[in-house]
Amino acid sequence: MDQKTKLLANSISKLLRRGAERNIRRMLNKTHDADVAAVLEIFDTEARISVFQLVPDPERQANILSHLNKKFQVEIAHIFEISKLQQLLGFMDSDDAADLLGNLPDDLSQQVLSGLNRDELQEVEELMSYPEDSAGGLMSSEFLTINEALTVKESIEKIQS
Repeated sequence: MDQKTKLLANSISKLLRRGAERNIRRMLNKTHDADVAAVLEIFDTEARISVFQLVPDPERQANILSHLNKKFQVEIAHIFEISKLQQLLGFMDSDDAADLLGNLPDDLSQQVLSGLNRDELQEVEELMSYPEDSAGGLMSSEFLTINEALTVKESIEKIQS
């Protein structure tokens, strides 16, 4: 673990003990999602869940969840209602959503899957059908194609749109 992660974890831990949730939110807003995930992995279960719930934006929560170790993903997933999990999965890349669902107990995974829209369900189920360590299990079904005849400027505009 690097020094930056330790420092951030110590700062958030002190603020958590003081009940300074507003300050923690400000800190989290200035921190990259992968770094937030690294910090969460240092904390005990109670602190991890408390800090995760301080992230107000479900899209950021989904991204942070994507960066977490399997064990911690499952731990956090268990605190949410099915509808909240479905919302978070809606913000995740299909490969990350498939990984998370594959790590959940089968009954919970099926409950979550049952509420996804047809397109999301199809993508996620297809990715879940591959063994985890195979090329199919590692791939993402989201990609962008650009016509080779486009100029660099046109390509950048397409990517931005």
